[in-house]
Amino acid sequence: MNYLEMITLKAHSVHSSMYLGISTIMYLLVTILAIILTMEINGLELGLTILVLVLNLDKIISQLQGNIIH
Repeated sequence: MNYLEMITLKAHSVHSSMYLGISTIMYLLVTILAIILTMEINGLELGLTILVLVLNLDKIISQLQGNIIH
């Protein structure tokens, strides 16, 4: 089980408003970490991989928010 699957599973078990608060904070932390790592590390592939992961996390969070609104 990877990190994104764990986040998706938590969405079903944790109270939705609390989960969205936590996931938003997590998303901001991951984004900041990704920016720092991308700037610090010269390897372009690693920076791109981190950015792809961050974008996927954003899609999952926005899907969850859409499901709760509807």
